[in-house]
Amino acid sequence: MQRSWLAFLGTVACAMTAAQATVPAPATPAAPAPMTLPRVSLVRVYTVDLDKSERFYRTVFGFPAPQAYGERERVFSLPDPTSPKVVLLKVDQPRPNGSFALAIADIDAVLGRVVAAGGKIDRPAQAMGNMPVRIGIITDPDGASIELIQPPASAIKP
Repeated sequence: MQRSWLAFLGTVACAMTAAQATVPAPATPAAPAPMTLPRVSLVRVYTVDLDKSERFYRTVFGFPAPQAYGERERVFSLPDPTSPKVVLLKVDQPRPNGSFALAIADIDAVLGRVVAAGGKIDRPAQAMGNMPVRIGIITDPDGASIELIQPPASAIKP
């Protein structure tokens, strides 16, 4: 009886080993695609009120919820993975902010939300000469100047 029990265990062990040999190993995650350098990787906006700035960018531009890094930094990752991150950095005293440009699908809708969200319209939407592009310029609540660029509908990915 002991011999048949050992034979049975040996058969099971061989079957398990054979089954394991036919199961593929879990796939190794693909390495990220190499990036072309140089490239802009982030845009930093200094703010004295993180919550107010986050509301502005989410309300006006529809940015997704940012990733919080401690109590002083929030990072927006935009849907296009090649876009730079937009980083809100809390400072104790107001600091000068630079400017950046955002390509958007509907400049009129964005401009319609700016003032109510605490920003200012510096230049309303207008055509760029003979080009099929419209631009406008706004200022966020912390003084960052943002140029809005609406390309022609045919250039926008659905």
